[in-house]
Amino acid sequence: MDVPQNNAGIESRADSTSARSAYVRKPRSFKEPPTNANPSFEDYAKSALTSKKPPAHIDPPAWVVSLQKSVNETRAVLRDNHLSTLRCINALREDGTDMPYEIIPLPNGVKPTDEPHALAPIRNADAIRKMNGDVLNQYLTFYQVGDPGQYSLRVRRGRLATAIGISTRFST
Repeated sequence: MDVPQNNAGIESRADSTSARSAYVRKPRSFKEPPTNANPSFEDYAKSALTSKKPPAHIDPPAWVVSLQKSVNETRAVLRDNHLSTLRCINALREDGTDMPYEIIPLPNGVKPTDEPHALAPIRNADAIRKMNGDVLNQYLTFYQVGDPGQYSLRVRRGRLATAIGISTRFST
């Protein structure tokens, strides 16, 4: 049976049991999205589905940019809340003898115990009290707490304690 086609690539078939026709869309081959500054949702979606990243010549639609900005802002708030929560947990653990301290990462997620820093974890206040000047300086440099070399050991221990959320009365 020969099926007539219209110019939009839609086949029409006359159904013998009813008076109306059924339309069937033929699958189209994917073409490279147009190189315009305002692609349609379909163009952007097709390029995103067929590759890991949309081609560079296609700017994402405004709603995608807005959504990505909101997602990034939410991630930043969650990351800040996570760091604050870890510091609060450390504060509740007082000197860390009953339950060890949590390791406080930087906002980008890097921990002082990770390479290339590879510093010993601070699990209790006694670990801070036993630190020598070099280790204290490495920790204060890691947490970006001022110029560590210009202060006494007691002040540096207090600054480190504050950076990880514990009271200075436990660390000095």
